[in-house]
Amino acid sequence: MNLDTYSDYARGLLFLLADRATIASHTLAVYTVHQTVGVPRGEIVFCSGYVLRVFEQIDFVTHPILNYSYELINELCSAESAPPDRGGRATDQREVTSSSTR
Repeated sequence: MNLDTYSDYARGLLFLLADRATIASHTLAVYTVHQTVGVPRGEIVFCSGYVLRVFEQIDFVTHPILNYSYELINELCSAESAPPDRGGRATDQREVTSSSTR
């Protein structure tokens, strides 16, 4: 994926999510937080019931991912197999990769 500009990255990211049979919906968007830094953030909801929460902080000049966090949640698990979260939903949370800062 091209990390040269905010617009190239945002366009590429949304292209990857468009018209995928395995993705039910998403709230992923890329926000600018500085002239050269963008933050992709949101959720990708898969048809299988999993939800991937995404956060990245990218410098479009030097090209590194400065910070990132991903969390995978199973929204379809039963109440017996996992305690309810704050919203009253039963969730099975597995943190795939937690925050990293360079």
